[in-house]
Amino acid sequence: MATMSAAATTSSAVRPTSVTLATILRVVTLVASTLTPLLPRGDEIPGEAIVITTVLAGVMLVGTWGLWNLRRWGAILTFVLTTLSVLSAIPASGEISGGWLIAALLILTPIEIAILVLIALPSSRRTYR
Repeated sequence: MATMSAAATTSSAVRPTSVTLATILRVVTLVASTLTPLLPRGDEIPGEAIVITTVLAGVMLVGTWGLWNLRRWGAILTFVLTTLSVLSAIPASGEISGGWLIAALLILTPIEIAILVLIALPSSRRTYR
């Protein structure tokens, strides 16, 4: 029993601030992305895009959990899905006419790029196991 609590303390003590920040930002962007269709003019978002976003948010949540636990697979999954999210936002920015939706893209995309940078930092990469 004492070994488990010592291991838990040790793993949280070695978690770099960059991983903690990337995890928090990822959860915030997941919540924001999931709630974006509820914004005014959110009805302009195709139903297929909402379904895909919801499914990917679930998978990203699993990757974020792995990232929080310093798992290499979590970092890779989070990095790949965040990269796809950023790349998919580029063409979408030209097609959206709603002010709220453009604002959401302009806010969330730089945050997602910051997540990619935080995950790729050497201090973060050294801790993944």
